[in-house]
Amino acid sequence: MSQRRHKQVRVRGIVKEVTLHKTESSAYLSLNKPNLTYNSLSLYNPESKIKTTLRLKENAMSDKAIANTSYKTLVKTLKQEIKDTGEKLKQTIETEKVSVYWRMGKHTHLLEHKERAEYGKELFPRLESEINISQALLRRMVQFYKEFPKYAARRELSWTHYKELLPVKDREKRREYIDKIKEDSLSVRELREHRLLSRFLDF
Repeated sequence: MSQRRHKQVRVRGIVKEVTLHKTESSAYLSLNKPNLTYNSLSLYNPESKIKTTLRLKENAMSDKAIANTSYKTLVKTLKQEIKDTGEKLKQTIETEKVSVYWRMGKHTHLLEHKERAEYGKELFPRLESEINISQALLRRMVQFYKEFPKYAARRELSWTHYKELLPVKDREKRREYIDKIKEDSLSVRELREHRLLSRFLDF
């Protein structure tokens, strides 16, 4: 019947527990916590005065390797958090920009329509000088409001999407494009290609 004896072994400053299995004809060791790196383990038999050096092979990672892996995982996680937050912020800013452009277009259109006689052709040049926004962009904002009078914020559509849709006068066709953008997350380039393909098929 084998005898079991526990022995504390210090390897590179870390105490690891091993079990000594001893019989009448042989003896061997097993690691209770096999997370050592390649190290030498010295055993000394006081009866025979023989010193034996064993080579231990790690089945799992060392404490240092585990620590390094945890740090790398932390860095990866933090980078992903920063990336995700940045993307969310960009999306939020873009959505708010579109809403602001629509409201600015509405205000400008209402004033232009109400007091056309007073301002005439001077409205956009005056606004450009006062708020430092180009006349072209101001006119596009007004067009945006007129083409989408019941605008509702859509996170899937950027300002560039709307600019691509403004020339589409067929409201039903425009609705189809918007649904396609939302369903397939079309980029502006993909939307442009889809429009070209649609026009070709219609022709």
